[in-house]
Amino acid sequence: MEIAAVVVSVVALGVPGVVSLRQLRLTEHANTMPVLVDLFREYGSIPLARARRVVFEQLPSCDLSAGLEGLPECRAVGAGE
Repeated sequence: MEIAAVVVSVVALGVPGVVSLRQLRLTEHANTMPVLVDLFREYGSIPLARARRVVFEQLPSCDLSAGLEGLPECRAVGAGE
């Protein structure tokens, strides 16, 4: 009878612990989704697309030894219209 009481006590302590860990994991994943949505929205935005175009198409022709100060003004700011 004493063993049954110990088993019931251990189960009574273990079940809430497992449920708490599961809820913690679900909460972490729930907070990740809005961040990913914002990241994809920003990645597809027009200003970021212009900046990527400048980096891939125009930046290789510039002298990069002077850093940002060596870039023409419109390229140093971003895509510059």
